[in-house]
Amino acid sequence: MESDAVAELGLKAWHFSPALLLNREREIMLRHAASIPRRSVVVVCAGEIDLREDGVVAMLPQHFGQSKLPKYASSDEALEATVVGFCAGLEQLRSSKDHRWVFVHPVRPVPRSYVGSNGAVCARLVRRWNARLKELLSPLDRVELLDFFEELCCTGVGCEACGSDAHAVDAVGGATPDGERLCARFDIQDGVHLNRNYLPLVKDRLESVLRQ
Repeated sequence: MESDAVAELGLKAWHFSPALLLNREREIMLRHAASIPRRSVVVVCAGEIDLREDGVVAMLPQHFGQSKLPKYASSDEALEATVVGFCAGLEQLRSSKDHRWVFVHPVRPVPRSYVGSNGAVCARLVRRWNARLKELLSPLDRVELLDFFEELCCTGVGCEACGSDAHAVDAVGGATPDGERLCARFDIQDGVHLNRNYLPLVKDRLESVLRQ
């Protein structure tokens, strides 16, 4: 099977939403999508850096300056709007060229090397995002989550890879719950990316579906 990869800098999950108009990143994404041959097997990875809908932080408007008020009342409300738009865009992607499958990469757990002050909050939102994504993708035809999020997580006390660092602590001293941080064996220590040794998890999930 031939394969090809397309990377787009600045692409976020919310750029997939069909409701988003006159947006540069979405227009670039659509051009890339149009270049994919019909009846392909597509793997989408978006949302690793930023899950925010429309570039607005619901709880931290100061990130964009005091003149820009938050669009949503809570992070959960923003997450719901984003994941619904993301799933609508994924369904549109699959049907546009009758692709055999569109597989969706989960958002990885918060890395142990993450240096932000809100690690515990991020961990909760990442888990909720993946759970809601799975719910919304479940009834869709040939659009499926590569569901290996739990296997990326540190198991907590007794985790051989993480050792004494199993109880990760974020920058404000709040302990991130067991099972919420990225396991050390998948962390390349840059606070963002996954070690390539997680790729067998992707391979196993893909093959388990494609064999059916």
